[in-house]
Amino acid sequence: MDAETLRSTANHHAVDLDQCALFAADLGPHIAKAMNDAATFLRSAAFLAALEELATLKARCEALEGALRDIIAPISRMKRIADEEGRQLDGGMAVYLAGNVPYLQKIASDALAEEASGGN
Repeated sequence: MDAETLRSTANHHAVDLDQCALFAADLGPHIAKAMNDAATFLRSAAFLAALEELATLKARCEALEGALRDIIAPISRMKRIADEEGRQLDGGMAVYLAGNVPYLQKIASDALAEEASGGN
């Protein structure tokens, strides 16, 4: 889920808690206060910032996971890149590169450099 979806979900739950708090007011002030506090927390800047950080970390993990998949299946990566660039994949070169340690290390180092730069 992206940050906006997480924020929307949190707000939805906060509205649900607000409605429950109204109902709970009849049950007792402590329950109503607890529900109100929970709804306030779900709308708090700290909670929303944590949701955004979670979405950012998830995206970073997915990018690094993609690099690991490319290292596991380098020919699939080469095919994907060739397709994106409208080129034919040279099968012999692909097989050679798939077993070439420096090529695989470059995939990893490029992913780490991309991560270090913030994905830019």
